[in-house]
Amino acid sequence: MFYDDVPLSSAVVVFVVMMGCYKLATYISDRNQGIRQVLEGKAVYVIENGCILTENFDREDIGRDQMFADLRAAGIEQLGQVRIAILEASGQFSVFEFDPDDVRPGLPILPKELSRHTEHIHDLGRYACRTCGNVESFETPVDHPKCPRCDQSVWVKATQ
Repeated sequence: MFYDDVPLSSAVVVFVVMMGCYKLATYISDRNQGIRQVLEGKAVYVIENGCILTENFDREDIGRDQMFADLRAAGIEQLGQVRIAILEASGQFSVFEFDPDDVRPGLPILPKELSRHTEHIHDLGRYACRTCGNVESFETPVDHPKCPRCDQSVWVKATQ
């Protein structure tokens, strides 16, 4: 369209073909859920009740650091505040928090606190698994305790 030697009809044909392809794809996806999920994607639960759903999270194309950054942008300091987090098809996070009275101890997602991880529990109390966010209480010192949810052994002091 910017050159004198290219006819305007070529641009019109390209525009009509592109609009036709878009209309066809929309028509097919409206009538077939499988094709709609392939073309548009689907929402995936990544956190429930303060724990990362590792089986869902591992299939998605997002890293933990990016997820934690998105949660911090939503005002979340630790996973015990999160009732549900959903990774939408658009790539955005939808975060649903517990009521303030129902917040529980959870994995801190602030970078300084998250970096204070350990595999040796010497200070007694509640610790969150760094992999899945599961919170366990330790009443005796333990070396390399395994998380019952994900079988990992890296822990961070849980915060309320």
